[in-house]
Amino acid sequence: MQPLALIDGLGRATLQAAHQLAALLRFAHEALRPARLKDTWTDPARRGAVATQLIFSGIDALPLTVLLALAAGFALGSELIALIDPLTDDRQTLDILVSFIGLEIAPLLTAFLLIARSGTAMAVELANMSHNRQLEGLQLLGVDPIAVLATPRLLALALAQLGLSILFATLALGSGIVFAALGESISLFRLLPMLPAAVPVEALVLFVLRNLLYGLVIAAAACHQGMSCGRLGTEVPQHAQRAVVGALLTIFVLDGLFAMGSLA
Repeated sequence: MQPLALIDGLGRATLQAAHQLAALLRFAHEALRPARLKDTWTDPARRGAVATQLIFSGIDALPLTVLLALAAGFALGSELIALIDPLTDDRQTLDILVSFIGLEIAPLLTAFLLIARSGTAMAVELANMSHNRQLEGLQLLGVDPIAVLATPRLLALALAQLGLSILFATLALGSGIVFAALGESISLFRLLPMLPAAVPVEALVLFVLRNLLYGLVIAAAACHQGMSCGRLGTEVPQHAQRAVVGALLTIFVLDGLFAMGSLA
């Protein structure tokens, strides 16, 4: 019975995850409808909401992003360079470094940072608004809650994810080379001027696309769970938890799809 119960549990969890993922994608599609996007850029209040969220999710996260990037450069980048540099030429060393640190680690760690800082805060804020029936009040006034509250947040988090990930990748790669040069051999400084040319255009396009999708997913999960909260106060932390889990699940799925696409 135990193997059957395990299979049953895995099946239920998989179906539930698929259902949550489908609901998240439907919500993101609704929030990014052309009419809502157009109104976001033409309405000063909604542009202000985008700027406010961008400041909280992007600007305020800069110190922690810099710290994490330097830590990644020291713990991962420098060690990787010290390990592979004797075995490869400079071009191969930079290719491996850019692929691992810049194109894989940077988007994921930046996404985790945004989930921890902005995703949970956003979900709790919107869940409290839903719990206090403020969303119903907006609807009674003829205001579209998704257009006013969700769409600006999706756009802001997509831009914040992209900007922070670029900063993270740049600092992690550069500091990794510097730490490796200081710890192993000064000659490794030769890799620094070669770094920009080591990033292929195709990989850069995928990097931008991946980060924009990650930001949209984080915001969509937070807004969807927050705005679907019920009247019970105990539902607020539950929906915040679901927002975090949903964002992480979707990001891992997207990361796997990008990985398979790069190998194809």
